[in-house]
Amino acid sequence: MARELVLCVDAGHTGTKPVLFDATGRPVARGSGTLPLNTPHPHRVERDMGDVWRTAHQAIAACLAEAGPDAGGSVAAVGLTGHGDGLYALDDRGPPARAAIVAMDTRADPVLGEWRATPSCESWPDGGTATRAKA
Repeated sequence: MARELVLCVDAGHTGTKPVLFDATGRPVARGSGTLPLNTPHPHRVERDMGDVWRTAHQAIAACLAEAGPDAGGSVAAVGLTGHGDGLYALDDRGPPARAAIVAMDTRADPVLGEWRATPSCESWPDGGTATRAKA
């Protein structure tokens, strides 16, 4: 009987970490890749989406290679998880339209400060609680 493997991929802020598990839940192989963050200007934190794709590809390929020559054909399921807070803009054909703006980016803080000071935020659907919580 051919082995069945589950490929799980964690794509986080610092890197991509794939792990292959067998049907009993035992880890069979691992890979990893480091993802750089770019800070092109003060308060800006971005990530090149090409780097995200290349890092994921390389880390998954390394994981499959460690598991053996038949591993790719034995993957029965794929699970993905990651830290996705941010803006990952795509154009109308699917490729990234710009670098991702990740959750650590604070360029909008001055605007949020103005919103928090606006009495009309009480009329927002959440009653302004989301913006007041950060104040």
